[in-house]
Amino acid sequence: QSMLGAYSLDLWGDSLIQYMQQFDSFYGMLPGYAVTYHGIGGQDSTQISTRRIAGTNAYQNVTVIWAGRNNYSNTNTVLTDISTMYAASTTSNVLILTILNSTNEPSGSANYAIITNLNRILTVTYPNVFDVRSYIISQYDSNQFQDRVDYTNDVVPGSLRQDNLHPNMAGDVLIAKQIAAYVSSHFTPINTAPLSYTNLSILAGNNYPLPNMTH
Repeated sequence: QSMLGAYSLDLWGDSLIQYMQQFDSFYGMLPGYAVTYHGIGGQDSTQISTRRIAGTNAYQNVTVIWAGRNNYSNTNTVLTDISTMYAASTTSNVLILTILNSTNEPSGSANYAIITNLNRILTVTYPNVFDVRSYIISQYDSNQFQDRVDYTNDVVPGSLRQDNLHPNMAGDVLIAKQIAAYVSSHFTPINTAPLSYTNLSILAGNNYPLPNMTH
């Protein structure tokens, strides 16, 4: 957790968000924001959507959705789940992130085609999409042999990942900087109460929505 603040940023996803929390990737990047990570490793888009919909007190918050990596082959399901999460927000302050492909899914592979097609649909469907897949690949180090290989294969460069898929700390910080810049330049957040459910959740060390304390 980065800090308490007048505004709330909620990130919903799987292990990709979970690692961002582990690295506290947004530290110091969004003054005035309380950043809450809702990431659970291994969850598919439907499980993420279920948690998102249950978090009714977060509907007005600035929202980042990074879902579908664990069930991307079910394209229609992923698109439906993301649509459900998007529609739940009471503001237009929602940023959709594209899906990463692993080193086992290089350019030319069948799964690569599925992922890039899904990402294309997301890009043309929603007004606010950050193509994190293309961005992180573009940050390869041309001085490193493995990065050059990965860039050719159109996968996350070795210098910015910790395994065959997940960005490492350096990679997640780069991604967080781009998200923070997008949020700052594109969204007008709603002021939340000093002790909103999000901040109480932070103080309790809990990344899940607490009951609505006002009802």
